[in-house]
Amino acid sequence: MVLESGGIALDIPRVEARAFVVSAANHQITVLGTAFRVRIEPRPDREVLHVDVTRGTVQVARDDGSSRRVLGSGETWSTTVEPGLAPTASAPVIELPPSAAPPPRPAATVDGPKELLARATDARAQGRSKDAAAAFDQLRKRYRNDPRAGLAALELGRIRLDALGDAAGALEALDDALAIAPGAPLREDAEARRVDALDALSDPRCAAARTSYLGRYPQGVHAKTVRLRCTQR
Repeated sequence: MVLESGGIALDIPRVEARAFVVSAANHQITVLGTAFRVRIEPRPDREVLHVDVTRGTVQVARDDGSSRRVLGSGETWSTTVEPGLAPTASAPVIELPPSAAPPPRPAATVDGPKELLARATDARAQGRSKDAAAAFDQLRKRYRNDPRAGLAALELGRIRLDALGDAAGALEALDDALAIAPGAPLREDAEARRVDALDALSDPRCAAARTSYLGRYPQGVHAKTVRLRCTQR
């Protein structure tokens, strides 16, 4: 791939005996299977080539072979180049010798639903709403069959609506809570907060959502509040 300007993020699967190469600003970025980003930052008197590696390993080398750098997961690299320097698509790729590769990193530990729920609860108690929302979001997306997923989606909706001022995001999470656990005890709370989100968005569906909640839970704990929503629609 030839990158002449701007930037691109790529996630390249590993294929034995094959390499993927990005040619940019007189450099070759060689990949054997990784996620990374390459961008050319224009400046008044020069350009800066940036390479950011999210996962795996890449090799960055000048077209003339005068320099080479191996980047591992989480590493970044940049260099100043002459403005308007055209990439050379046909430049040779320097093979990466095994000795140049960084040692394998230990596999990252993936938190389970219990750990994510605990992390979200702790963050919320400490007032870190964004961190709590991120943990709830991971839980409901990564473990959709877990009995805690519906609760995570509901709590995410509450945080987005009450703490982050994101009514649209709250509506998405609350709809997901109802989809994940349609018959769970949390349904009443999810439907009531969904009315709140629709009301905040001045969404024309608000009146129908209010009617649905009151029809299902006429004596519900949120009935008094729900009756006050959508009054102008």
